Amino acid sequence: MHCIPLTRYRIIGLWTENFELQSYQTFLAYLAFVFGASLLNTFGIRLLPHIDRFGGVWGMIGVVVISITLLACSSGKYQSAKLVFAEFTNLTGVRT
Repeated sequence: MHCIPLTRYRIIGLWTENFELQSYQTFLAYLAFVFGASLLNTFGIRLLPHIDRFGGVWGMIGVVVISITLLACSSGKYQSAKLVFAEFTNLTGVRT
């Protein structure tokens, strides 16, 4: 859970040449994350279903994008289904 606020510090480290993360900065990032989540749960209760729906849709879009990318980048040189599912080639050197 604490890696999300620390990602901002990693991005700052990419922009700033001599940036070094201090322990108090990690604690401040944690406090900001907890404070923001507390405010959302206290005062933004009507937003939670929308955030939940957005997260679900975002996840489904990610699955579709990854599936399309994998299919588009595949070589198209596949083995036959019989070779994949029915045959066993022992390449371990151990005799059975």
